[in-house]
Amino acid sequence: LPMSATRNALIEFLQKNNNRKVRIHQQEYWNKIQLTHYQVNAEYFSEPSDIKENDCVIISVPVHGTFAVPEWINELFKSCSKKGVPVFVDCCWAWLQHKFYLNLEYECVDTVTCTLGKLFPIEGFRNGFKFVKQKNVEKFDILYSTNKLGSQLLIDLMKKFPANDIVKKYKGLQ
Repeated sequence: LPMSATRNALIEFLQKNNNRKVRIHQQEYWNKIQLTHYQVNAEYFSEPSDIKENDCVIISVPVHGTFAVPEWINELFKSCSKKGVPVFVDCCWAWLQHKFYLNLEYECVDTVTCTLGKLFPIEGFRNGFKFVKQKNVEKFDILYSTNKLGSQLLIDLMKKFPANDIVKKYKGLQ
């Protein structure tokens, strides 16, 4: 689905899981201070075994602290699937990776978002996309597609610049 802002998708996830304890990784982009703006008292976790049945997880992959996909990410998804813990995955940093692969075929993966503002200079357009399981699509999700101009500009930019354009262009300058 088109998405106007990761923040909106995050708020929806938090509302759906308001009876759960929010857990974020210790190197997480969604830090505790940001979440307090939504009256959420998140707690850090450092490894998948820290997650309990009454939790929900918010994580960016690659994680913000290292810009790497954690070695334990599949273990986290397996554990959360087994415990019935929903997971919100933000892939906003994927555009800045040389190689990026993430298996999202786990029952626990509730929402996956990716802003296009990290790839293209379009912050003001507030565009990106989110993936949700069909059973989680709500009737108001169609509202995300109201930014027709921004969506068309992004489509045109994506046709002209491949997803790895920034890496190719600036890798040699690092």
